[in-house]
Amino acid sequence: TTSWVTPRKTVTTISNVQVPSTRPPPFPVDGVECRPLNALEVPAHASYVVCGAGKSGVDAVCHLLDSGVSTDAITWIVPHNRWMFLRDGIWPSRTGGYYEAMAKFFPSLLEASDSMDVALRLE
Repeated sequence: TTSWVTPRKTVTTISNVQVPSTRPPPFPVDGVECRPLNALEVPAHASYVVCGAGKSGVDAVCHLLDSGVSTDAITWIVPHNRWMFLRDGIWPSRTGGYYEAMAKFFPSLLEASDSMDVALRLE
């Protein structure tokens, strides 16, 4: 027996993610060499400036440190109040169970009074 379901609504999302290596910097850069992480050769310079605290920014700093660049040679420009979500507790391959991880995650969302309270509950 075959049953057919007619959808009443299609839900889509729009993602406008721009990976740093696929575009020029979104701000003017004059007088310095500006490269995305995957084009970075180290150690090639006396000092480095990393802009941003997203995944690419963290990867850039870790790459520089792993390549032997001194912490004194790295300037890292990040927002004042940066909070990062550690995804290790969400991915089943790392935790052994998606549902168990969600059972810990969702109460924080449901019980929090605002977004800052969510962040504090997840720390």
